Amino acid sequence: REGRRIILVDRPGSVQSTLRLGHPAPHRAHPDHVPMALAGTILGGAFTSRLNHLIREVRGYTYGIRGDFASSRRFGRFGVSSGVQTAVTAPALVEAVGEISRTRSGGVTEEELAVARSWRAGQLSVELQSPRAIASALTTLVVHDLPDDYHARLREALLAADVDQVNAAAATHLHPDSLTLVVEGDAAMIRDDLAATDLGEITS
Repeated sequence: REGRRIILVDRPGSVQSTLRLGHPAPHRAHPDHVPMALAGTILGGAFTSRLNHLIREVRGYTYGIRGDFASSRRFGRFGVSSGVQTAVTAPALVEAVGEISRTRSGGVTEEELAVARSWRAGQLSVELQSPRAIASALTTLVVHDLPDDYHARLREALLAADVDQVNAAAATHLHPDSLTLVVEGDAAMIRDDLAATDLGEITS
């Protein structure tokens, strides 16, 4: 859809707001899957991510926030999830949308990418330690219409992705101006603050 919108789900008396931000993204077999995954890791997919550093470490709004790309055979989504104190619902949303916008427009650094590449490549061996995990990985090839050598080449693809590819994927597949922002919390306490952010039309 064009433009952001806020869907406010009222939970009277809640001392915390649950945040879900998202928009559609490409399917799993898309050629940008690896650079998209690395961009998502840097933005919100790890404890060292930009979103977690800003919203948790710098602002102290939450115990944790996560954002990443997830894909199915025909489509995917980019999503961010967190829980914040009621009083900081609006500023937390503003900061999260701002960080997504900065990542889209300014890209990532080589240092951030080096950490993300190493972490994602290292996870591959951890994720394939049991027969059950290997069977699941093989199922993925069928479900998502991937080539037979996908897993054999995935580590190589992760380690070979360069900063220009990741920045191009972030610029192409992050859409901060088209986010749907779902907020579950005490509407009487947060509606006016949400309206003042001008992040989008509020519906209940």
